[in-house]
Amino acid sequence: PTPLRPDIAINQLLTVHGGVTRLAFNKTDSSLYYSGYNGNIYKVIIPGAGSAYDTLMYTGADHGIHVVQGMEFFDSTLYVSGNRDPDSAF
Repeated sequence: PTPLRPDIAINQLLTVHGGVTRLAFNKTDSSLYYSGYNGNIYKVIIPGAGSAYDTLMYTGADHGIHVVQGMEFFDSTLYVSGNRDPDSAF
């Protein structure tokens, strides 16, 4: 991608797992989290030295949502929304 303003820079941190649906910032630990379509939620770790990497924090079995469509932090709580069954219309 190319920024549309000269005061914005775009840098690649890492290559993420396929099927990413949402990205959220947690103010409590100043970290980025992203969700996969399959319910997996990863935390992006940016070490002081070395390359950024991700770590699996939760799976669909942990939170009960197997098709993640929304994800947001409020205070220190992560809210996840979506469908429990990938074949469900609701």
